[in-house]
Amino acid sequence: MSERAARARRLVNAADAARRADAWIGTAKRRAGIAGAIGEVDAARHGPALLAHARLHRRFHGYAGDLTMAIERRPALGAFLSEPERLRRLALFAGAGLVGRGMIRFVSRRSVSNLVAALGEDVWAYGLEYGAVPLKAARDEDEMIERVAMDGTRAVHSYLEAVAPGLGSDACAAAAMAADRPVPPQEQDTLSAAVDGALEHALP
Repeated sequence: MSERAARARRLVNAADAARRADAWIGTAKRRAGIAGAIGEVDAARHGPALLAHARLHRRFHGYAGDLTMAIERRPALGAFLSEPERLRRLALFAGAGLVGRGMIRFVSRRSVSNLVAALGEDVWAYGLEYGAVPLKAARDEDEMIERVAMDGTRAVHSYLEAVAPGLGSDACAAAAMAADRPVPPQEQDTLSAAVDGALEHALP
């Protein structure tokens, strides 16, 4: 297969993955577009039915275009944007990459069982092997679990916002992931690297 044909296939695959992602992430953006066009009251009444129409998807663009280019560059991203549960998994891996080395201090059978039950054995193992040491040690495994989830969500949010403004917020909201703290510019490279690392290791 020629390089041109290979790139064409990558783009087709990326576009297909982007459409699947946009089906659940872009809804918030389209809902806002409908409300702006017909008003909040009518949007509340007719929005669910309108959102099902393909023509409306063309008029109120979601994120498919931006996502196509991002997924073409990083094909693994498409797999993690296919459904909310996979995005949450990516966030856990990213969080484990940011602070997961701190789990090494929790060695009792009970602590390890709690960490594995909450995060998954693969996330726990990834954090121990590839994770960074947090600046401040967690008091207990519950705080460690919370840090992994929160830091990972912030990383995914920041990563997707760099793809397209609003994408991180809409994706996190659609996946029921709370990303409530803004990311200072000096942290963005670290968070982006954590997501890149997670993309390499988190595929099931």
